[in-house]
Amino acid sequence: MQAALFLILSWFLSVSIAAIPTELHLFRPMTETPHQPNVVINDIKAGECTEQSRRIAREDAWRCVVNEAIFDPCFVKPFGDRRTAICIDSPWAIKATQINVSYLLDNHNHATLDMSRALPFALELTNHDQCLRVESKESIDGLPINYHCDSGSVLIGPVLRCQSEWTVLQARKEGVSSSKIIIAWF
Repeated sequence: MQAALFLILSWFLSVSIAAIPTELHLFRPMTETPHQPNVVINDIKAGECTEQSRRIAREDAWRCVVNEAIFDPCFVKPFGDRRTAICIDSPWAIKATQINVSYLLDNHNHATLDMSRALPFALELTNHDQCLRVESKESIDGLPINYHCDSGSVLIGPVLRCQSEWTVLQARKEGVSSSKIIIAWF
């Protein structure tokens, strides 16, 4: 009887430990938070920011150009002088580029962030892969490649949000499998 009770209790404990809800983090490059390092501006350039970011649908995220080089995403402070955008490669990066423009950046035509539908800017998986949103026209088995991971794998198709622990399909050399998401960065 005790053995059966122990097995049942162990099963419930393993199920409750295995399902850790995905954390949602709002990336704020101008503010140090417990979840992201303090950003250091290592380069200042003059350029243009003429459209919303293609990597994240967020009202303060821009796509900027400096001498034909594209910086995406770049973030504009919601207050103060709106002629400066901070461009950073990932939520884990420390170094950023500041783009100065000659006009006020106006976000009012940008789509607002909807975390229930938008693809996150970056994902951290339970297997410790860090994956960044990409613009790609490539696909695997008819599913678009939406993320490149530091392991060399890619994430395809939608982010599945039907459970508290989000998942996504991860394509590796060995094949495609479902991966659990620890943190989704927006």
